[in-house]
Amino acid sequence: MRILIAADGSQPALDAVRLAGSLLDPTTDLVAIYYSPRDLEKRVPQASRSIIGGAAAAVFDDARAALPAAAASRVEFIQSDAAAAVGILAAASSWKADVVVVGARGGGSLHNLLLGSVSRAVVHGAHLPVLVARTATAEGRGLKVLACHHPASAAAVAQALGQVHWPAGTEGRVIGVAEALLAGPLPPWLE
Repeated sequence: MRILIAADGSQPALDAVRLAGSLLDPTTDLVAIYYSPRDLEKRVPQASRSIIGGAAAAVFDDARAALPAAAASRVEFIQSDAAAAVGILAAASSWKADVVVVGARGGGSLHNLLLGSVSRAVVHGAHLPVLVARTATAEGRGLKVLACHHPASAAAVAQALGQVHWPAGTEGRVIGVAEALLAGPLPPWLE
């Protein structure tokens, strides 16, 4: 399996890297870490290219350290100046990822309404499964997993879920997603 993990140096992103690392087979699965320095460049517009490059190197080093050793030794790094969600989706497509992993900061609905959410934009724009890691999982506690799909994506979701190495104690639910009734007629599969 090919897993693209978005990283930005934040704790939620590192939690996502750790979660992905715990679910993959480090001997066969391939991992790419994606980073876009665009937010840093916006916040510190006078930053030199060496500072931006140093930040990228630090993000990649921290992400590599959070992966199992066998996976960390083969990890690929992808950097883009595109906006985060756009760059993540483009990198996933060009790298031919099977799944994308993103962290969620949980900024709240008002924050997301005003500023948007990278994880939300990736979920809505992706044509492949996306794993959103909400917080770090307590050691020894199983995961709570919710898989959502539209009938057209059911096969891809089932294939991705079947390739993951789930830890003992994991609980999962799969729900189907229906189009809003106000958006048109009821889909035939739901009738």
